[in-house]
Amino acid sequence: MKVVSETLGHARSSFTADVYASVVPQVFKAAAEAAAVVVPRRVGPIGPPTRNQRLPRPKTRSRKPLVRGGGSGI
Repeated sequence: MKVVSETLGHARSSFTADVYASVVPQVFKAAAEAAAVVVPRRVGPIGPPTRNQRLPRPKTRSRKPLVRGGGSGI
């Protein structure tokens, strides 16, 4: 706050804090609303699954069987 106060030429940082105290919550609210527009919303229930719900299985890569050797087996 002191740096901002000095940059703006205010004699006391308390004056700067008093002036901008009402502006900061409005700026935070506007920023939160702008971020809410960009961030996709979660679809479905929030929280841990209940007993009747199943967790989605993680996708696994298909693995080819490991072939050793390749020779005549001698």
